Amino acid sequence: MGRAVGPLAFDWSRLPYAHNCALCDSYVYVSGHHLLEKSLVTQKSVYETLLSDFSSLNKKAKISGEGENFKIEELWPKSSYVINAKVSEKSKIKLINQVHFPSHLDAVIFPGKKTIEFIYAFLDKEELNALINDNFEAHIGKDIIKCDFTEPSREFWDICRCMQYSPQPGHAHASQLRPFIDFCASDFDSKPDYLKCYLKDRTPTVFRVKTKVNPTNIDLVHLSRHINFILSYYNRESPAIVIKESSETPNNSEEWRPLIRIGEKIPDKVSVSKIDDHILKLLQIAIDSNVRHAFTYYYQIFEYAGFYHLEDKLKCQVTNIIQDPSMINCTEEKIDNLLSVLANLNQTDDLKMRNVITEKVNPDIIWNEISSNKKFYSETVDFEGGFILDPLISEKDSKETWRTSFMPKTFNHLTKIRNCLVHAREKRESKVILPTKANDGKL
Repeated sequence: MGRAVGPLAFDWSRLPYAHNCALCDSYVYVSGHHLLEKSLVTQKSVYETLLSDFSSLNKKAKISGEGENFKIEELWPKSSYVINAKVSEKSKIKLINQVHFPSHLDAVIFPGKKTIEFIYAFLDKEELNALINDNFEAHIGKDIIKCDFTEPSREFWDICRCMQYSPQPGHAHASQLRPFIDFCASDFDSKPDYLKCYLKDRTPTVFRVKTKVNPTNIDLVHLSRHINFILSYYNRESPAIVIKESSETPNNSEEWRPLIRIGEKIPDKVSVSKIDDHILKLLQIAIDSNVRHAFTYYYQIFEYAGFYHLEDKLKCQVTNIIQDPSMINCTEEKIDNLLSVLANLNQTDDLKMRNVITEKVNPDIIWNEISSNKKFYSETVDFEGGFILDPLISEKDSKETWRTSFMPKTFNHLTKIRNCLVHAREKRESKVILPTKANDGKL
């Protein structure tokens, strides 16, 4: 669950967990008797045989072990939690086999109980009272769900007792689970006083969703978006479910990020024409923005430059005509020249932008950037949301062929992308570029 700005907001950096990565350094084990006979152990490991149901629910989790001891890692993608246990106690193995850790959500799912428990926080009385009215039953299409903020179930605590926090660089999935693990640890009494003081008089709270069908058969991301809409519609300060990107989605990785040409060192002396301050501001804002916003800011530079460059150019042309000494004779040729210049005022915004790009942009410089990752620009780009962008160049293109195809092809590509970013649908293509990390990398 995320935290909204308002009375329920909570700065987790104040917690001791944010500063004491090794706070929990002991494993919690389950114990008991062996469950399998030797005849059941084939090429598949004893651990995989014991946890076959768990593996079918959590395909990305990693199971390993030695002797009686085994551990389960990657419960969620890039999480820092490990289940440590022994080939032992039937009740523990049974519980683990009935748990699902959804990769997109900070939640624990118990399919048999048709329950999803979104991990939230330890709340004081005032924070908890503020959430009392955020309990409801919702009919979403044919699905009926019951939602409430409540204390974790017995099964949730049992799973926490099997877990250990094992910090790893860059792993932050389900970070709010850590106080729950500490709270139910067998050695809680030996924990630091500041930790016990913080948890004292606070209520462990999860956001529980009960469904009519097995939750693993539901599109949980789609359901979570509906729940977020309901919560925010009736209470703008209500917490929201945080939906994670897929761990398989490239996040601005080299796979999708075109290789930008590294220029030579800055010359000892540089001569630069004075740049309009509005354009400089747009450039700076774009540099400091996320990629989607940056793209629209860069495009606004085209719009601004197209309008004002044409205006300045026409002023200069009109001035030259009027200042011509022979203009006083009002010859037909002079009048035609003036009307021809003034007619350019009726150009469309698109044409203005095309003209300023054609006139001011050196295609050879753009080619230097494109040629550094020619493969990317010569392939079709499929965006999540359905929008498909045709190749900007062909594999056979050279600097010479690029000079002739540079415009209007480049401008058309940029305009299509811009339309898909700022509109729910691109009006001609009826497609969209969804705000996902994969699309950010491609942009």
